Amino acid sequence: MKANEIDELLNVIATKDPEYIKEIIENKEKREELGLDSYNLERLIQAIKDPEYIKGIIDNKEKREELGLDIYTLVRLIQATKDPEYIKGIIENKEKREELGLDNVDLEALIITINDIEYIKEIIENKEKREKLGLDSYTLVRLIQAIKDPEYIKE
Repeated sequence: MKANEIDELLNVIATKDPEYIKEIIENKEKREELGLDSYNLERLIQAIKDPEYIKGIIDNKEKREELGLDIYTLVRLIQATKDPEYIKGIIENKEKREELGLDNVDLEALIITINDIEYIKEIIENKEKREKLGLDSYTLVRLIQAIKDPEYIKE
């Protein structure tokens, strides 16, 4: 991304006009003109501050592909919805996880994002649930650490 493109991107974000920002996101020519990559598209999408708009992009495979969103951007956008039930829905839906290309590291990030200790414990303690999610031992250790309860860790 060139300096003038960065300046233009910052100007778009600075408008704080959701409709204008959506117009940039949804117009391929404008995206190309600005040299927008996945990371910069994420910045624009998040600048709209509309969880439903973000979910609409995440849930639309054609839109995701058209925008060229990489897995790292998708995970951050899912996190940006700040909707625990929506995030759990993705975590627990194998087809959706596969469609999005989520791996153990991505699942760990999403599980921790929910910030629900009981939910994390449920995953750790329920072997069937762990197996359905396909979580490896390394991910389980990090989930246990995320609980930040020395007594639970000792167990």
